[in-house]
Amino acid sequence: MAACEDPAKKVSPYHGESDDHSRLSDAMTSTKSGGPGDTEDELVYLEKINNAKQDARSEIKLHQWSKYNFSKLDLDKVLGSAQDNIEYVHCDDCSLEQMIERFEVPCKPVVIRGLMDRWGAMKKWRTGYFLERFGETRLKCGEDDDGYKVKLRLKHFLRYMATQADDSPLYLFDADFADAGKETRPLLDDYSVPEYFSEDLF
Repeated sequence: MAACEDPAKKVSPYHGESDDHSRLSDAMTSTKSGGPGDTEDELVYLEKINNAKQDARSEIKLHQWSKYNFSKLDLDKVLGSAQDNIEYVHCDDCSLEQMIERFEVPCKPVVIRGLMDRWGAMKKWRTGYFLERFGETRLKCGEDDDGYKVKLRLKHFLRYMATQADDSPLYLFDADFADAGKETRPLLDDYSVPEYFSEDLF
């Protein structure tokens, strides 16, 4: 088992641009003047999110999404401290053959550093970039009871992401984002599959 470590996560969960998420949150939660346009936009947003919630998880009533206040839990207190006994290696210091011999064959977990350092995604993938480039794009955030995709425009999901406090939030997992003709296909150019994982085991 191997994991790619994102060094920026130690600084910010938003890839090192700590102000980006707070700016988005401020923009998404503020109203400019309280005029009719602002009210209408807020109602449209709430309708889209609530519809997605009801379609994706019909067993949960809208008022129950934050029933347990999990978002306010202090996980350090709840889970306690954990000893980190997993080995760390840098991709420049471990060849594919060494990775197989040292970790894959003995089934030993490892955290691999440096794999994403050269990815364009590390510089481009910010909430502001996604909002500007793909804000109107509809992406999958669940399936309804009949197996059909539930989709949200990315601008609505980003707003939800910045303000939600749900116990088990909606999240995007659109496996078709790179299909031919998709608006999001250019994202493929922003990352590459490391040689350690080039073999498709599925």
